[in-house]
Amino acid sequence: MALIWDIYNTTGYLDYVGGMPGGYQRQTNLHALYERAADYEKNGFKGLFRFVLFIERMQDHDKDLATANLATAADKVQVMTIHGSKGLQFPVVFLNDVGKKFNDQDLRGNYILNDHLGIGISYLNTETREVFDPLQREAVKAVTKNAFLSEEMRKLYVAMTRAEQRLYLVAKVKGSKDQPFDEKKQILTWQSKTNVGRLLLPTATRNSAQNYLSWIGPAISRHPLVLNEFGDSQSFDELAADQSKFDIQFFDNAKLTKAMKQADKAALSPNDWIDQLTVSQSSDPESAKIAGLMDYEYPYQAATHTTAYQSVSEIKRLFDDPDNIQLGNHSLLDADQVIRPSRYTQSSLAAPTFISGNGKQQPSPTDVGTATHMLLQQINLSITPDQKSVTQLRDRLVEQGIILKNVADKINIDGVLKFYQTSVGQRVLSNPEQTQREAPFSLLMKASDVFKNFNDDDQRILIHGIIDGYCVTDDGAYLFDYKTDRLTPKVTVQTIVDRYRGQLELYGMALAKILGRPITEKYLYLLADQQLIKVN
Repeated sequence: MALIWDIYNTTGYLDYVGGMPGGYQRQTNLHALYERAADYEKNGFKGLFRFVLFIERMQDHDKDLATANLATAADKVQVMTIHGSKGLQFPVVFLNDVGKKFNDQDLRGNYILNDHLGIGISYLNTETREVFDPLQREAVKAVTKNAFLSEEMRKLYVAMTRAEQRLYLVAKVKGSKDQPFDEKKQILTWQSKTNVGRLLLPTATRNSAQNYLSWIGPAISRHPLVLNEFGDSQSFDELAADQSKFDIQFFDNAKLTKAMKQADKAALSPNDWIDQLTVSQSSDPESAKIAGLMDYEYPYQAATHTTAYQSVSEIKRLFDDPDNIQLGNHSLLDADQVIRPSRYTQSSLAAPTFISGNGKQQPSPTDVGTATHMLLQQINLSITPDQKSVTQLRDRLVEQGIILKNVADKINIDGVLKFYQTSVGQRVLSNPEQTQREAPFSLLMKASDVFKNFNDDDQRILIHGIIDGYCVTDDGAYLFDYKTDRLTPKVTVQTIVDRYRGQLELYGMALAKILGRPITEKYLYLLADQQLIKVN
C-alpha cells in the first residue's frame, strides 16, 4: 500500500493520467487500486510479491478489478438517462422534456408481441382491402400497453426521487390553432381529467397518457398553491392540507425573450469581468498566484516539437561530419526537421498496404531490403557461403512464410555472396563467434547535441536503432552496414557516403559505449554494385 502511494507521489502519475482523455476515471481507478492494496493488507497479507501473485491469479482466471465508480463532484453537471440515475442522489435535478410523447411504436404495428399472450395480428380482408383489429389483437395491445405505461410510471418515480434539494420539471405545452395559449385554461383542462374526492387519478386519465406531463399536470392542478395562483375557486379537499412547496411557471416566446435580456443586462461583459479580475488580483495574493498559473508558459517549447524517443533513421542527418559533437552545435537539426518524419508526431497514420499499393505483386524496395537483411542475418558463418547454400536458405525462408516469394526473387544473391569475398566479409568468416548481426541498441544523448534550439543541458533524448553487423577481433572493432542504393551518374560513392555518414557515426558512438572501446573502422557495403566503402 505504502509503495503504491510512494510511486504515485514520486512519478506524478496521478497528475499525468488526469490530463489524459477520461482522466477523472483513470485517477479513480488508481485510487481504487490503492484501496484494494490497503484491504489486502488489512486481511493479514503482507509483501509486494504476494500482492503481485494475487493480481496474476486474477488475470489467469480472466478476472479483473472492477472499474471504480466516479464520485459525484459538487461542481459538475452530469447528463444521464433515467435508468443511469438509479441509486444516485443530486442536490438539484432537471427532468427535461416531460412533455415528450412516449415511444409506443411497439403498439402501432400490424402485429404486437407479448411474453405471455403471444402475438396479436391485424386482419386484412383481401377482397375489400380493409384492415381490422380483432379482439385478440386488442387484448394483447391492452395488456402490453398497461405494462408499458407501468414501466414509464416507474421511470418517472425514479427520476423525481433523485433530487435532494430542488427538482425542476421542464415541458412544452401547446395552445390551439385558433387561440393563443392560456395558462388558466390549461389548468382547467388538467383539472377536468381528475375526480373530485379521489386522490388517485382516474383510470382513463392514467391509461390515455401520452407523456409524463399527462400525469404530472392533472396531479398538481388540484393543489392549493396552483388554485391560489391561477384564481380558481374550485375546492379539492383531498389536497387541502398538503404541505408540498412548488411553483409552476409558464413562459411564452415574449416572456422568455424578456427574461433572457434581463439576464444579459445583469451579466458582466468580458471586458468588465477582466477588469474586476485584474483589480482583485492586485489586492489578493491568492488570485495573483492563480493568474500566474493560468499565464504559465512552458520553458522548454522546443521539447514539445519532437519526441524523447527517436530512431537513427529519423535523425541520421545529424552528423555531417564526425567531429560535430566536439565542434558544438554546428549543423544540428531544428526540431521541425524531426517532427515531420517522426512516427510519433505525425498527424495521420500511413496508408494501409491495400491502398498504398504495397500489397500488389510488385514488391517495394523497402520490402526487398528487409528481406535481404533477413537473409544475411540467417547465413551460417561457420562455413563459406556459396550459391547453393544461400539459395537454399532463401527458399527455406520462403517456405516458412518469413519472406514472400515475389520478394525473395528480387534478392541479389550475387551481391550477398560478394560481401563475403571482401576484406570485412573474410574477417567475419574468420571470427564467427566474435561477429554480431542485427544488434539493437539504445543511446542516451543530450538534446542540445541533436537540436540547436535546445539550451538546457539536462534535456535528454533516447535514440534507438539496429546495427547490421560488427566484428570484434584482436586488432580492432569493425562496424559494417548493408545498403541497397545503386550507383548512377548522379549518385556517386561520395553521395552515398555523405548520405549515411551521420547514421554510421551514431552507430559508432553507440557501439563504442557498448564495447567500451573505440571503433577501428566503419564500412558501407553496396549490395547492388557489390562494392565495399570505408567511411572515415
